[in-house]
Amino acid sequence: MLRHGISRVIILGEGDRLLGIVTMTDILRIYSHPKLLRRPLDRIPAREVMTENVITIEMHNSVEDAARAMVRRNIGSLPVVNREGNVVGIITRQDLLKAVADNRSLKDKALEYYYDKEPPQVSPFHTIVHVAEAMESKPYSKAIVVDNRIPVGIIARRDIVFIDTSLLVAPYTFKKRDKLLPKGRTGGIRTYLVPVAQDVMTRDPITLEPERSLHEAASLMVEHGIGAIPIVDKQGKLLGLVTKVHILAAYVGQKL
Repeated sequence: MLRHGISRVIILGEGDRLLGIVTMTDILRIYSHPKLLRRPLDRIPAREVMTENVITIEMHNSVEDAARAMVRRNIGSLPVVNREGNVVGIITRQDLLKAVADNRSLKDKALEYYYDKEPPQVSPFHTIVHVAEAMESKPYSKAIVVDNRIPVGIIARRDIVFIDTSLLVAPYTFKKRDKLLPKGRTGGIRTYLVPVAQDVMTRDPITLEPERSLHEAASLMVEHGIGAIPIVDKQGKLLGLVTKVHILAAYVGQKL
């Protein structure tokens, strides 16, 4: 994933038989499983985290068919198969966004009717584990970092998924300072340091006001290679979040 800048890999068996798929979401779930969290990634077999019974799409199906399937099933990609069932490619939300960004129907839809008004919000000092848990509450796996209701950053799966998990369960970096202890004694106190939201967030995210169109949001996402844009009021205060998921749902006329 890191080498090729992708967010999923297909797992094949003998004869190139499709066995499963591993996505960044699957890896992100490791943070919610203490037994897996205590093991480095290179000691966790793909079979322990992969999604089995993968939903596929045939290569003759339309872009709208693919978008509708992804929205309905809440998945971010579909392996593409031929008539013999062999995998010949994969289509992702980003691929679909590029295909529909200039669709006329998106130009006529204002953001105010489609964005999520209760997106996951974290402070700059929330731990990465807290951020990962917040992301799981929504189908798009994003969290907005806010300071006094102003979006100062945004965190996606790719920002935290390959963090060294040993830092989260047994951190050895710390600050040591003297502190007053009970009964008038003093002693050295260790404050352990773990990664927090501001360490991994993308700073100063692109924002839009709710009166702008879905087309503009989609175009910005394609241009900048991003998957979400915070929606703000005239004062820059956070109102919500629009993502690729919302745009594809609007395109096929489905509600999230």
